[in-house]
Amino acid sequence: MPSLGVFAAIVDDTGRVLCVRQNYGRCLWTTPGGRVERGEPLLDALRREVREETGFQIEIGDLAGIYHKPDHDDLVVSLYARIAGGVPAVPNGEIAQMGYFGADAPPEPMAANSRLRIVDALNGLRGVVRMVEPE
Repeated sequence: MPSLGVFAAIVDDTGRVLCVRQNYGRCLWTTPGGRVERGEPLLDALRREVREETGFQIEIGDLAGIYHKPDHDDLVVSLYARIAGGVPAVPNGEIAQMGYFGADAPPEPMAANSRLRIVDALNGLRGVVRMVEPE
């Protein structure tokens, strides 16, 4: 069975997207989100992941895109969201840093699938479906 992830595309008024740097693995930058737990509703998983990683409560908006990595049997849903409350809560055991970044200065290092989601969000795309090539 494929793994299912859900990530938030939180774009500020200046056109920058919120990214977090993981405190594990290769310590990569990505948008807030993570794996959906068995039996967990997708939108609940997104709210939980964003709260755990950033301290923010969100309102979920439109579908940004669906991203499939067939070589890893992985499916990711990216949804636009806006911050509705909370207080920034990093660093912690899972997240080392958090910040807003524009297309002119994306954070590094970043996996190709995260970069694709971020570029799509910064371009304001809605409802895209993409296959992510192996890195």
